Amino acid sequence: MLLNLVPRILRCIPLLLTPLILAAQERGDLQQVMDRLDRLERENRNLADEVRALRTELATSRGAAPTGAVSAAVEPGPVTAPIEAPLEERVAVAEQRTQDLSQSKVEAGQRLPITLTGMVLFNSYLNGSASGGLQAPLVAALSDNVSRGAASLSQSIIGFRFQGPRVLGGGQVKGTFDMDLWGGTASSLNHLVLLRVATVRVDWNNSSIIVGQDKPIIAPRDPDSLSQVAFSPLTAAGNLWLWQPQARFEQRFALGENTGIRAQAGVYQTSEPLASAGPEYQATLATSRPALQGRFEV
Repeated sequence: MLLNLVPRILRCIPLLLTPLILAAQERGDLQQVMDRLDRLERENRNLADEVRALRTELATSRGAAPTGAVSAAVEPGPVTAPIEAPLEERVAVAEQRTQDLSQSKVEAGQRLPITLTGMVLFNSYLNGSASGGLQAPLVAALSDNVSRGAASLSQSIIGFRFQGPRVLGGGQVKGTFDMDLWGGTASSLNHLVLLRVATVRVDWNNSSIIVGQDKPIIAPRDPDSLSQVAFSPLTAAGNLWLWQPQARFEQRFALGENTGIRAQAGVYQTSEPLASAGPEYQATLATSRPALQGRFEV
């Protein structure tokens, strides 16, 4: 019976590895995963050695054990290194680990480290009159006097962070991609993916280049609110606070251990689809146009 249990024990080993590997991968630390795998490999070898010892003891009790095995089991001697597991067992364990990692990882086509981020946000609201029937109104509606309330998950966020290779001069390529489901209407059958922030940047020791859709340089710090996550902060204050396409350059100057100057400059695309102007000025307006932006920080 003991011999029949041995294959079952060995087949259960890969099942014990799955939660350990998944827990290490969620922490995003590849080195911890490798350390955990090495420790599990040693434990597997120790378990295989114990199984062999049980086989030897069983064979000895039946009078069929080799003389060398009986002597090694009875006579005390110096402690030796554990016997390496057979090749078939190591191959089976490695294949099972590969399958577990393939099922739980986020894979990139170009073998870039990618991190999945996001937030599941449930909003329930009750807005008074002049809200226009909106969940997150930005301005007051003059012709609406009805209070409304509802609930939504549309402001939940899903995003990716990736880190690319080194480029000329030792620059590190990084990128972000965030989106939500605010692009549709309030209907449960019309939730569309909405792009929020998407940037690619290259960071050197004292300079950076950023290209993508992001908030402008002039608003580096802004308030956060879980009631209006789908809107860039200060949106109602003007189009210069929208997430818009842009390209910018940043240079950092160190003046001391804790003091420095940061200079930022870039090209920003404005957005003016709803500009209110008289008919005589409509021909001079454009829905978007390039603008220059700059900022110095000590």
